[in-house]
Amino acid sequence: MQRMNDKPEPGDSGRIAVYVLIAGVVLVIAMGGVLRSARTASDEVRQTLDNEQAFYTAEAGIEAAMTDLLAGGHGVLGDSDRPVPFLRGSFWVRSETLATGEIRLTSTSILGPLRRQVEAVVRIHRVSGAPALFLGSGSANRPLVLDGWGKSADRVTGGIYTAGDLLLDGEAKCEGPIVAGGRIDGIKGLAHRTLVDPDFTRLPETSAVAISLGDGSTAPDWAARALLRNPTDRQELWDLTPGDDFFLDAERLRVPPPQETSDGWVVRVPGNLWFASPQSEEMVVRGRGGRPCRLTFVAEGSVFIADDIRLENESSSALGIVALAGDSDDGAIVFCSPEAEERPPRFVRAHLAAEGRILSALPPSDASLTIRGSVTALKGMDLGAGAEFVLRIQGLDGEGDLPPALPHGTVLAIHEILSWRETKPGGVR
Repeated sequence: MQRMNDKPEPGDSGRIAVYVLIAGVVLVIAMGGVLRSARTASDEVRQTLDNEQAFYTAEAGIEAAMTDLLAGGHGVLGDSDRPVPFLRGSFWVRSETLATGEIRLTSTSILGPLRRQVEAVVRIHRVSGAPALFLGSGSANRPLVLDGWGKSADRVTGGIYTAGDLLLDGEAKCEGPIVAGGRIDGIKGLAHRTLVDPDFTRLPETSAVAISLGDGSTAPDWAARALLRNPTDRQELWDLTPGDDFFLDAERLRVPPPQETSDGWVVRVPGNLWFASPQSEEMVVRGRGGRPCRLTFVAEGSVFIADDIRLENESSSALGIVALAGDSDDGAIVFCSPEAEERPPRFVRAHLAAEGRILSALPPSDASLTIRGSVTALKGMDLGAGAEFVLRIQGLDGEGDLPPALPHGTVLAIHEILSWRETKPGGVR
């Protein structure tokens, strides 16, 4: 029987080593190609992202310039030597007023070696006087619906601005200009426009006298004694709200005349503010000695209105109610009826302003609400809530009717974009 010889022939080991070496070289070449392809793809993706970000940076320059125009500026931001930083890049904007009155804005961005340029032609509308009803940018996804028939029809006197859609149905009416960021149905107006929201952060920076009610130590007697902190007879109400609650006792309130260097009083309330008296369904704000008064309440929380609010001297007095609560959808200013047998509010003589929403928490009824003043709600307004709640807003004419602390300007600026295109910047690299 012949036995197989497993011992390799002379020279076989050398050939195997050569084969292994060749396979290794081929593998290294293949891996290098894969790495080069991956690196090339990564560079292409990075270049595409950088290019898109450079374009968005140029667009951001246009937006910043339009904001500057609305604020009364000229729309010129930075220059090629001192561009405005933005994210990973920077931009500068040139502004040119055309013979037709429009303004051409040219924004150039820089991101590493990349440059992009965007040009927009805009027209600025300046409207004298604040609208009676202002629903800010947070209301863009909540359409405003005004409807009803006969005496139950919604009415606004003094104009409307809403960042979202507007629908007037039934016999609802608006006597004044209408501006909407979305669609307008049922009546003509200026649609697809943008208007800058009021700046609530500037509220305390007025010529008025600011008052703190944090511990009651720095508040004058006339303000401190009229605001009852967490009263026991209203515990069923403030037990349901976060933070401290202050209930206005209008019978104790006598507003002194403003100081010589002041146009009015500003009372900042460190919590929620209630207009809900257990003794009466109406609150009357009075000046000391029967004189006119100008007063603005600024609540750091929400405001709850369950009573009618009137002024003793309506022709020469003014009341502002501002709610700084803006994060919750529960409402920054809420119309409510604490007890089932209590009549809901029907008349409010004040300017209302809220960083959040203004809404109704009333049960179904045919109650009617008239607001003699103006309404500003940066996150929208909903007075339906399943109830037939008739809204009538009667805007006031003249600057004298607005307390100085309210976030209303005497001029509102609206920009209209006529054209928007990308152009080729000079010195493209």
